[in-house]
Amino acid sequence: MDNIDKKILNQISENARDSHSFLAKKIKISREVFDYRIKKLEELGIITGYQARINLKNFIYGGYIVLIQVVSLTEDKEKEIINSLKKSSTFYYIEKCGGTFDFIIGINVNNLNEFSKSIDIINDIFGKNKTNMTVLTMIKELRDSFKPLFKENEEFNNTITELDLIKKESIDEIDKKLIIALGKDATITSPKLSEKIKITEVAIRERIKKLISKKIILGFRTMIDLGKLDLQISSLLIKTNTQSSEVDKKLQTFFQFDKNNTYACKVIGEYNYFLTVFNKNNLELKEYITKLRNTFPELIKNIDILPLFEMSYHKHIPFDSF
Repeated sequence: MDNIDKKILNQISENARDSHSFLAKKIKISREVFDYRIKKLEELGIITGYQARINLKNFIYGGYIVLIQVVSLTEDKEKEIINSLKKSSTFYYIEKCGGTFDFIIGINVNNLNEFSKSIDIINDIFGKNKTNMTVLTMIKELRDSFKPLFKENEEFNNTITELDLIKKESIDEIDKKLIIALGKDATITSPKLSEKIKITEVAIRERIKKLISKKIILGFRTMIDLGKLDLQISSLLIKTNTQSSEVDKKLQTFFQFDKNNTYACKVIGEYNYFLTVFNKNNLELKEYITKLRNTFPELIKNIDILPLFEMSYHKHIPFDSF
C-alpha cells in the first residue's frame, strides 16, 4: 500500500457514499485510477465493506465488551466458535487476540434479558474451552474511526459512533428498510434502493437527508481489516486510579485527539478504558505507553496489552433490532 492508497483511504474512510469523481479530484488523481485502486484494496481484503454509521443509542439499550480466555482450542473448533457467534444478531464484533485474553466480543442489546441470553450463548458456544471471562459495560465512546490510520499529519479525527440523545427519534418501516440496506452496503445507489424499497429515487434521497439531519445516520464509513495492514495493532485495557472528573476528562480528551488510536471507550468493570491502537513495531508501542504513563502518572494504574491477531467479524448495525 503506497501513499496514493493511503490518501484514497483517508478520503473514503468516513465518506464512503461520496462520488468517486469528487474524491479523486480532492487527491488529484483520475477517476479511473481511483476506481482501480479501490478495487485492488477490496481484492486484497483491506477494504471489507461500506456501512452507514448508525446512531446506535437510538435503537439499543446498551453495549458490552466481553473478554474471553480459552484453552485447548483447535483450529477447527475456533472456526466453529466464530461461525456460531456470527449467527447471533447481538454480537457485532469478534476479534482474536493474544496476551491475557484470546477473544474480544462486542455485544449490543435491547434489554438486560437479551444481554443475559447473549452471555448464555457465549458460555454454550465456548463450553469447556473457556477458562475465564470478563465483561465490560460501555459508558462513553470517545473515538471510533479508521481515518487516523491514513490521515495526513496536520489532520485529526475523533468521530464516534454514538451521540447523547435527549429522546429517541421515531422512524417508519420504510426508514427501517433504508437503514438496514445502507447498513449492509453504504455505497448502494439510489436507483437500486428505489427498486429494493419500492419508492422513488427522489424520496430515497430526501429520506437519507432527513435521517442524517435527525442524527440517526451519522455518516458512511469504509470498513478496514486491520490485520491486513503493515502495522502492529493492539487493544489496550487500562485501569485508572480514582481521580477527579476534571483529570479523567483530560485523559478522555487525550484519547479523542491521539493520532495512534482508532477506537477509545470508557467502560465499567475490571478496566476503565478500552483502546485499539496502531504502531509500526514494539518499540513504537513501548514509546506510546511510556508517553501515556508520563502524561498521566497519577491516573494510569495498569495497562494490559492484547496484540490483535485477526478481526474475524465486524458489523455496525444490529439488523434484527427493529
